[in-house]
Amino acid sequence: MKSSPKLRPLAGTIISLFGILLACAQAQVTVDGIRNGGEGYVLRANQSIISNWNEAGIANNEHEALANIHAVQDDGDLAVHIAARVKNRGILLFIDSRGGGRSFIPNPLINFGGEGQYINNLGTNGLSGMTFEDDFEADYAIRIFGNGADGAFVNLYDLHAGTRTEVGNAGAALVSKNFIKSIRASGLGITSIANNLTAYAAASEGVEMKLDLAALGVPSGPQTVKLMAVLVNLDSDYASNQVLASRASDGDIGTGINAFDFQAESGTQTLGVSVTGPASRKVVFNVNMNQEIAKGFFSAATDKVKVLFFSGAASSIPGEMFLTDDDSDGIYTGSLMATGAASGSFGN
Repeated sequence: MKSSPKLRPLAGTIISLFGILLACAQAQVTVDGIRNGGEGYVLRANQSIISNWNEAGIANNEHEALANIHAVQDDGDLAVHIAARVKNRGILLFIDSRGGGRSFIPNPLINFGGEGQYINNLGTNGLSGMTFEDDFEADYAIRIFGNGADGAFVNLYDLHAGTRTEVGNAGAALVSKNFIKSIRASGLGITSIANNLTAYAAASEGVEMKLDLAALGVPSGPQTVKLMAVLVNLDSDYASNQVLASRASDGDIGTGINAFDFQAESGTQTLGVSVTGPASRKVVFNVNMNQEIAKGFFSAATDKVKVLFFSGAASSIPGEMFLTDDDSDGIYTGSLMATGAASGSFGN
C-alpha cells in the first residue's frame, strides 16, 4: 500500500497511518451451516464414540452429538464446519492460533457476568481447571448454544484478554464479529443424526464459520492452527463423552470437567490444520510537507515527521518510525514490513 503523496497533516508533524492488503484467491466455501460438495473441505476427524446424551422422551435417534469436523483454508480465512445436533447444549470450540495461550482454563478467567460464567465453570480456581494436551495452548474459544428451531447463540472469548464478545444468533442469520468473519448454523438443534458411527460420518448439517487468520494472530508463512471441540451442557459445568478430535474413553466427563486433564487421556483430542499465515508486506509512507513548509508550520531543518504504529496484538505501546527526505523535495518517506488484517489506508 502506498499512501497518497498529497497527504496533508493537520498543522502538526505526527502522522499515523496503517494500511495492509491481503492477496486473495477465489473463495470456495459458502457459510450456510451445511457442508456442500465442491467447497474444498478436508475431513479432520470423525466421531468415534457413541453419544450418551439424548433428549428425555424423544426417540433414540435424537441424540446430542458432535458427529464430524472439517476444515480448509479459504483465501485469508480458516473455514470450519462442525456437523452436530445440539439442542439445549453447547459446543465449545477452542483455538490455538498463536504463541502464549492458555494451557488450562482458570476460574475466574472472564471478569464480568452474563455469558462469562460458561467459561469460568471450566476452572476451579486461578491455578487449576480443565487442562489441554501438552502441545495445545488455547488463545480463543467460541461457544455455540443450540436451543432448537431458530437458536444458535454464539459468543467469542479472548483467553489472553479475559473478555467475552457476543456475536449473535447464527441460527437466525449470518453473523460476524472480531475474527469471526461469518458464522451460520443449519439444523443444529433440529436435524436428527442416528446414533451410530456411519451416520456420524455422513452428517453434513451443523455450524459453519470463516475465521480471519490475520485477526487470529497467525504468523506469516506455513503454520498449524489447532482446534478442539467439546460438547457441554447449558452451564458448561457438565461435559458429555464426546469431543472432536475423538476421545478413546466412552464415559461422560461429567461434573469433573473443571478439573479434567486431556493430557491424561489416551490418544489425541486436538487436531491440526495446516495453513499459510498472512504474508509480510511492505507498507510505504509518502507524506508531502511542502504546503506546511510554505506556511511556516514546518521547518525542514528542525522538525520531523513521525509514524506511530502497533507492533503486535498484545502490545499497547506504539512503535515509532521517523520519515526522511533524502532528496530535499519536501516529501518524507519510509516503509515498514508488516502483517495484519486487510484494511484501507486511514489516518490524519
